[in-house]
Amino acid sequence: MTPQERKIEYVYEQMDKTLHIMMDRSIWFYPTYKTIKRNEFEALIKCEPRLKGKANSFSKPLQISFGYAQIIFLCTAVELTLLNHYHNSIYFFIYNKGNINNLYKLKQWIESHKDVKEWQKWIEFNGDKKSKNLKEMSFSNLSVANDFLSEIYGNNFLKIAIGKENYKKFVLL
Repeated sequence: MTPQERKIEYVYEQMDKTLHIMMDRSIWFYPTYKTIKRNEFEALIKCEPRLKGKANSFSKPLQISFGYAQIIFLCTAVELTLLNHYHNSIYFFIYNKGNINNLYKLKQWIESHKDVKEWQKWIEFNGDKKSKNLKEMSFSNLSVANDFLSEIYGNNFLKIAIGKENYKKFVLL
């Protein structure tokens, strides 16, 4: 393996570790809620005496809040992973002599971006400025992420990578 291939492998290993850490941390939302709920929210009421006798009114909203927080946490982990993957993929695409002008979705996004709007201007940015600009992209919509990544990896990249049925499930969420 060449030094460059080791660097590339290292980048993707670190992205994978980060995703797994975030996924692992998300398992703590439910046990935390269960612990707070134990004994009619006794620990919570000790910290917030104004809640005494009001468990019926805050129990369900608290449960929903914990569930929502877990979903947001997991979705953010996936979105950041996809965004980082795309960012790195652009770099490797250019490094391997790919024509950046063939990344039409990226060009369209750059030209609609409030700060840049000029494709040629963006191409001339240094790596740090390009990177900062790309961090503003949103990959919270899986079909959008699929469109961007498919220009580098081939049609329907994410559909193929995670399977058509799983892709449909994620898109419906």
